[in-house]
Amino acid sequence: MAGHIVSGLAALVIDRCLVRIGLGTPADILMQPPPHKKSSWLQRAVLGDYLDPLPSSLRSRVLHRAGMGTSEGARPDAGEDLFWRAWPIIKREPIPYGRAESFLKLYGFCRSLILVSLVAAVIFATKAMFGWYALQISTQTYWMWAFIAVIVSFVMFRRYLRFFRAYSLEVFSTFAESAQD
Repeated sequence: MAGHIVSGLAALVIDRCLVRIGLGTPADILMQPPPHKKSSWLQRAVLGDYLDPLPSSLRSRVLHRAGMGTSEGARPDAGEDLFWRAWPIIKREPIPYGRAESFLKLYGFCRSLILVSLVAAVIFATKAMFGWYALQISTQTYWMWAFIAVIVSFVMFRRYLRFFRAYSLEVFSTFAESAQD
């Protein structure tokens, strides 16, 4: 039961509020034309390849298969619509569907670990600041644990973005290459 509560809170806070509102959905980002300027090294270090669109040839095949013409004529938010058009098709293909389900489970797991490690970091930092010690542990030890928890959260955030993007990427690439219905 605790796992479902953590998963639900993580989905609300990290997925719905932070990533989807702040960065955008992977489906929408993947279907965007390439940006005119390169991303900064800091953006790459934090987000990895999350903001990279599909290669133009694959994006064109997805749009053509969906009957939406070319990438120049697509709406900026067409990615989510395309994802839900492609999803029933991919469910018929056992191997890509299995891969997509694996990515779904992995990004959900990473998302939950992000929330747990952030909560742990706050608890450790609070203990270090206010001296709420249950054991005879030094302030520096609590700060070290808080720092480690923040690092774990950052690493899991990068993994979360990678698997979240891979989930949509699997759907689009299979949709573009699957046989016509």
